[in-house]
Amino acid sequence: MAAVTGEVQIGAHTLRFATRQLVKLEARLGKSIQSAFADPGVTVIAAGLEIGAGITADEALDLMDQYGVIFVGERVGEALKAAFPETAGEADDGDPRKAA
Repeated sequence: MAAVTGEVQIGAHTLRFATRQLVKLEARLGKSIQSAFADPGVTVIAAGLEIGAGITADEALDLMDQYGVIFVGERVGEALKAAFPETAGEADDGDPRKAA
């Protein structure tokens, strides 16, 4: 079975999400990914970039200044959807991956 990941480039950095990054992000934010990204603020986007790209908080903020908060937020969303398309998909069709 192939690993499910989503990868999006932001400059020289690859933003990648797999389960490990999601667990770290939820722990950092203190809430579920779905809740955090329903209406994300700058802090949520910065944390997603930092954890998803494996960079420091300062590097994430520098990239946000360079590319803009909206652009980076959109790329974080794209990477999350690419990694876990079932969370952005239709109703449960019996696939156990969609039960969460």
